[in-house]
Amino acid sequence: MIDSSPAHSPAAERNRQPIGEVLVRWLSPGDRVLEIGAGTGQHAAWFHGLLPEVTWQTTDRAEHVDAIRARLAAEEPALPPPLTLDVMAADQWPAG
Repeated sequence: MIDSSPAHSPAAERNRQPIGEVLVRWLSPGDRVLEIGAGTGQHAAWFHGLLPEVTWQTTDRAEHVDAIRARLAAEEPALPPPLTLDVMAADQWPAG
């Protein structure tokens, strides 16, 4: 059974502010970010609060998507739902 409760990462909690300080200098309203390996979804929720006009698309392997979905629904329901993406699965990438 896959746990769908929001996970918590102490590292994401610690580094979100310094990363956010850089992102607010580089991102503009209307920009889109693809987060590969969103893990707990904590960064997406936090960064959307800092940059509400930026679309933050989370992705992760199937076993993490339900927990990310739960966090975003509770904290940032305006964000799009997470997408399943396994970067190690060759069939998920275009040929070439």
